[in-house]
Amino acid sequence: MATSADAEVVIEELVTGRRKRTFSPEQLAAFARRDRRVFDLLIRYRGGEPVADAIVTELMPAVRDKAGRMNPQPPLYGRNDLRQELTTELLRLSHTLPLTRPDFLTRRLMLGAAKRLTRRLEREWYRQLDQVRLKELGQDPMADEQ
Repeated sequence: MATSADAEVVIEELVTGRRKRTFSPEQLAAFARRDRRVFDLLIRYRGGEPVADAIVTELMPAVRDKAGRMNPQPPLYGRNDLRQELTTELLRLSHTLPLTRPDFLTRRLMLGAAKRLTRRLEREWYRQLDQVRLKELGQDPMADEQ
C-alpha cells in the first residue's frame, strides 16, 4: 500500500515493500490436483482401506517444508522427530477434519497438524520448566508423577 502522493516515493515504497509469493497457473493446477488426490485418499482411509502409506507419501514434501520452517525453542526435537510428529498428527487429523470439498486440503491438514504439534511442544517445554523449578526448590519432580 502506498502512503505518499509523490510518484517517485510511491514507486520506491512498492518496490521495497514485502513481495507477495505468486504462483503460476500451472503450479496452482498442480496444487489442486494434489488436494484432489489427498481428498480421495482420505475418503478411502476413513472407509477403512489401508492407504495411510499413500497419504504420508503424498504429503511428505509438505511435511518436510513445514518441519524445516519450525524452530521450537528450546530445541526439544530434531528435524526428523518433527517430521515424524507432524506425520502422526496428520494421520490423527485425517479422521476428524471436515471433508466437504478438496479445496486447500493439504494446507488445512498441515496447519492443523502444526498447531497441535506446537501446542504439545509448548506443554512439554512448560513441564520441563516446572521440573527445573522443583529441582531448584529441592523437591523431587518424579515423586509427584508416581
